[in-house]
Amino acid sequence: MKNIRNIGSRLFLLFLLAQLLSCQGNTIAHKVNNRITVIFRAVPTYDSIKTPSGIHLVNRAEINYLSNFFQENQQPMDYKGKNDTVSLECFEDNLVLAVRYYNSEWIYYSLQRGDTAIFSYKNNFPFCNISNRACSSFDINYQYFKRMRFHQSAPQGQYYNMIMRTNSNPENYIKERYSDLVNQNYYIDSLLKENLLSKEYAEFHRANSRYSFLSMPHVSIALQKQLLQEETIDLKNDSLLNNRNYLFYLKNFISRNYNKFSGDKSDPCIAFDSIQKSNLFSDRVKIFLLTNSFSKICENGSIDDIQDYYNKYKTSVTDSAINNFLIKRYSISEIRAKNLCNDLLLASSHGEKTTLNDILLKLKGYVVVIDFWASWCSPCRQQMPFNRQLEEKFKSSKVTFIYLSIDRDRNLWLKACAEEKITGNYLSFLVLPSRSSYIENIGLKSIPRSIIYNKEGILVCKEAPRPDSQLLTDMINKYLK
Repeated sequence: MKNIRNIGSRLFLLFLLAQLLSCQGNTIAHKVNNRITVIFRAVPTYDSIKTPSGIHLVNRAEINYLSNFFQENQQPMDYKGKNDTVSLECFEDNLVLAVRYYNSEWIYYSLQRGDTAIFSYKNNFPFCNISNRACSSFDINYQYFKRMRFHQSAPQGQYYNMIMRTNSNPENYIKERYSDLVNQNYYIDSLLKENLLSKEYAEFHRANSRYSFLSMPHVSIALQKQLLQEETIDLKNDSLLNNRNYLFYLKNFISRNYNKFSGDKSDPCIAFDSIQKSNLFSDRVKIFLLTNSFSKICENGSIDDIQDYYNKYKTSVTDSAINNFLIKRYSISEIRAKNLCNDLLLASSHGEKTTLNDILLKLKGYVVVIDFWASWCSPCRQQMPFNRQLEEKFKSSKVTFIYLSIDRDRNLWLKACAEEKITGNYLSFLVLPSRSSYIENIGLKSIPRSIIYNKEGILVCKEAPRPDSQLLTDMINKYLK
């Protein structure tokens, strides 16, 4: 009997231990569920349509979503012949995922934290199944059923109409889209009555369609007022700040009302000042609009503008997390308020700071070829393969290649470095915003641009031939001798 009791006690302890481990497992799973898993089922081939502007792929997936601090993330899915899976961090309870359709339109899906969304193609249209929870197919795939209901097989986007060269009359196109918007509202009402669509998803689809229409560039202010009972409601809707169409609407509002023009360009500084003074927006909407305008100032403004408006930004947006994010992304802490210097301040991909003079001192005895480029510069990117060929050709010689990017956005620079396979190159740097006369001294007015220093560290060529030219090879050989 004693042995039986001991066995029973041991079994009970094992049971308790199993329960504890189970609870720990649930805790771990809960942490993992702060992410969303997106799976695209393999397709045998990419389908395509022929348009006047060329061939456009139908089912080549590309996704877009908003991460923290209203930052857009876009990436293609490589799923031809195999499944492709991506895990997305979800900072809110919901995440709006956009999937490219016909290479010309975004289809929106409202996903919840912890979801596993499995996409396949149905009648050439992206169709989603949620595997981890019960979800009405009409809730998640409303766009598919709506298009089947109204026989809309082609994309409903301006870009698609442009490439197909249809609906060239903006007024007629707007009327068609407005009619579509009205029909959608009736359709949503009918689905609600039949309990095929939940109230939560009905509100999402209504808002998505509404702001898609209102953010169109040719929709008049008069038509907006006709549709909106009280415009300030739409400028204070924090619940829609994860919806890209609502963000487009807000940007359009700023462009129409606050963006004054300086010369031939809109001035984000004027827009920033107007937003900061306005009481039309909720606190979170104002943070989004100020962040958007300040980002434009960082990308295109002068050193003085960046410094001045960062000080203004800090007074309105006190969230240290978003402030630190912008400081790192645009290298704001490196802006110097001292006198002009003839050196160039640089940062490596790991964030270490240095100067061009320090690098050149270490490279005495080498011919140094410096390539100025940027992630957004298409001709620069086209020259990169030729740069790598030159590196290979001179790898056994006293020649060093330095890549200096004039990008303002650190994230875009790092992404381009990875794509151009220069991440492992320790002589790849970002030019930091600083009060340097170096750029002016070498007359850098356009890129791509290559310059050459000889073995003594003297600038011997301010405008070298491009890497795809034999002339650059000849010039390097000349200074080697």
